[in-house]
Amino acid sequence: MMKLYCVIVNGVFRGNCFSVEVSETGNVLDLVKVIINAKAVQLGGAEADDLRLVLAKNGDGWLDWADAIQVPLNDRQHPQGFEVMNSFLPLKDDKYFGGDFQTGNCKVHVLVV
Repeated sequence: MMKLYCVIVNGVFRGNCFSVEVSETGNVLDLVKVIINAKAVQLGGAEADDLRLVLAKNGDGWLDWADAIQVPLNDRQHPQGFEVMNSFLPLKDDKYFGGDFQTGNCKVHVLVV
């Protein structure tokens, strides 16, 4: 299992930080389902198609919580300048959590839109 830290970046629950555990062999869609189950109330009964996951990484590496909640949003309330995760790619893809990924202290891995 892989532990990931997530932050909701829009809506009433903006800034809500939480962790989830997901199988390392899963894909991004599996992560979406785990997040929906973990945060059903905050996400207002969202379906998998309703959520967008954004990699919380910039040129300097993973964001910390303070930076994650300050991410600028565009007019559609999506984070600007960050990569939307492809639902069908494996979590261990080199673009996401492959290679030598470590959870790390006080780092955010996923922005939930």
